[in-house]
Amino acid sequence: MAEPLQALDNDVFYSLKHPLQPRRFALALFFSLILFPLIAVLLVAGTVFVIVPFVAFLLWLGGRVMFASFMGNSILVSELNYPRVHNLGQDLRTRIGYAKPVDIFVYEQGDFNTFLLKFFFYRRAVFLNSELLEAGVTDDELRWLIGRFVGYLRARRQAGFWGWTIRAAHPLLLFNFFLLPYERALVYTGDRIALAVINGDISSAASAMQKLLVGRQLGYSVNPNGLLDQHRKVKGSLFAFLARAATAFPHTTARYVDLIEFAKERFPEQFQRFEAQNPGLPDDIRPLTALPGATTPMHGKRDPVWASLTGAAIVVGLFAVLTAFVVVPQYRSALSRGSAQTAPVLDDTKTSSPTAVPAAEAQPAAAHISPAVLEAQPYASSEGHFSVAFPGSPTYGSRPLKLSETESATLHQFQFSGDGLVYAVVYNDFPANLVGGSPTEILTTVRDATLESHNTPLLIDQVIDLNGVPGRAYAFTKKDGSTFVARVFLKGGRLYQVVVIVNAGSSPTQADKFLNSFQILGD
Repeated sequence: MAEPLQALDNDVFYSLKHPLQPRRFALALFFSLILFPLIAVLLVAGTVFVIVPFVAFLLWLGGRVMFASFMGNSILVSELNYPRVHNLGQDLRTRIGYAKPVDIFVYEQGDFNTFLLKFFFYRRAVFLNSELLEAGVTDDELRWLIGRFVGYLRARRQAGFWGWTIRAAHPLLLFNFFLLPYERALVYTGDRIALAVINGDISSAASAMQKLLVGRQLGYSVNPNGLLDQHRKVKGSLFAFLARAATAFPHTTARYVDLIEFAKERFPEQFQRFEAQNPGLPDDIRPLTALPGATTPMHGKRDPVWASLTGAAIVVGLFAVLTAFVVVPQYRSALSRGSAQTAPVLDDTKTSSPTAVPAAEAQPAAAHISPAVLEAQPYASSEGHFSVAFPGSPTYGSRPLKLSETESATLHQFQFSGDGLVYAVVYNDFPANLVGGSPTEILTTVRDATLESHNTPLLIDQVIDLNGVPGRAYAFTKKDGSTFVARVFLKGGRLYQVVVIVNAGSSPTQADKFLNSFQILGD
């Protein structure tokens, strides 16, 4: 049996880290910190709505139930049952410097294997199948098998709050491609710590790994040279990379190669014994490792934090600035433009012909301009035979308007929005058979069609004329507080609707100027 090793102090512990761990920690922490605002929001929102405490309770309850199930269906290693394994476990916790309890269970299964379970908010347990305790498994092999888990747990604990941040980001799945490499580096570190606990006895560690691959009885027949050649085919393979990208464990052949190279560098005497037992080991073991160019420091240090913290803060800050000063203004501007473009002048109604509800149904794009530049601009439509003083350049839209099952017309709309007001001139031509009644009756029908969905009293309702063209003026307050002011005229079969919507709080002065400027031109 190897000489007992004193408890690992921090310097020794840090020197046993896999060279990949610091850089993979920095990478994982960087992407975790980018997600940290989202994690914080989810935790706060989940706590407010009792979701997080409920889920935490379910996880705790599930862990306790699962632990109780193992207690009732397998053997808990203790001073009475398998005292040798119990003492090995206690010794490993002391040597590695991991104070939290780690239970060991023995269960019946034909495969030579071990695994670790972390029960939420409760405890950790290592599970050994019964084959591990049969003849042919040495104490140092058991020490390494159990010690790799305890070493992994200490490496996780050593990361502190930042390690918790990385683990908290895992369930979101967004950046696991960058987070899982750190977990795999922790597994490498756990293997190295366990090897150090058995004083670098690479023969025992390699034997244990060979038995993990093929079982207790066949483990002795595995040739290390064959495993090295096998890993040589996997190293650098795109398919091998894809196979491990979604898991928290390196390939077992990669762990095997890493342990041999680590023993060669850190425990040369033990490696020489291993080499003597396995002649023909290749000299190019280092290029087969995960990070061939790295040198394991004899005096390590904590994983880097500030670089990741600074980088993540810069990225999150830039994202916040971009959102606040670019995305939000653009969104508000687009929303404002969309609102102006689709703001209806008249509400959708269902009336008998002849009628027109053009603005609400056609919804053409409305020009929008700031109040400071609103000036009356004469506008004339040669096809519409009208002129009016819009406060700016209007937009034009047209669409078919169904008048009856067999009759239809084209609806023409000119619209402009600005200074809290919407201005529109709408006209359409009715077939002769639909305008046989008096103009007053037709204009009354148009007014009633507009009022149908509002159920509000009229503020103004007058019969008017424009240079002999019969018309009607009416106004009412809409449900949103805006005032709807309209003048409608019927010249022959052509209906004109001149409309202004004055939003609450806006001045109606421009509305009067617009309405009074409307003129019907001669043919």
